[in-house]
Amino acid sequence: GKAPPMDGKFDPGDWMGALELENFNKMDSREPAKEKTVLRFLRDPENLYVAAVLEDEDVPALMKKEAADRNMEPWRLNGIEMFFGEKSFSQIVFDYMGRLYKNFDDPLFTKVNHRKDAIVFRCAIPLRLIPRMNASGKMTKANFYRKSASGVSSWRRNDNRNFLDMTQTGILLFDTPENILSEAASESLRRIDS
Repeated sequence: GKAPPMDGKFDPGDWMGALELENFNKMDSREPAKEKTVLRFLRDPENLYVAAVLEDEDVPALMKKEAADRNMEPWRLNGIEMFFGEKSFSQIVFDYMGRLYKNFDDPLFTKVNHRKDAIVFRCAIPLRLIPRMNASGKMTKANFYRKSASGVSSWRRNDNRNFLDMTQTGILLFDTPENILSEAASESLRRIDS
């Protein structure tokens, strides 16, 4: 796989062939989220590259609140929260201002772009920081949460509304650098949903 450009403005064309996740629902139901969220994933032998596009945001109104929100933790504000792993997990949070929280010490390359109606977060996560769930080292549990004015939405349903409960997740399969989510993982997700 080839790393997408991580600086400058976000261009979806740089993410051709990426795994795209965009079926976000309200966190504890199957009701579609009001705001559109699109996550794109690419990888190479060293990193997982993530682009999170949070559409339907009133960015000018949010930025007017920036001074008042500076004292709040990033996970309490509009943004994206990503979890990878199970008992041991990596947590990465971006708020709308681009502030980063992570539960590990390793540095991450990050980039945030603001548009009038969307926020784009990009990061390169070293694969060694993503806990795996089997001996092959190819699968990880994951969930992604979007916080917005209308509430919390998630990629996988979370009935108990506990972000740290890694039993309510989906599965990402790192098959090859060109194939992050394979048919095997898709079938696993279908079984989890039924």
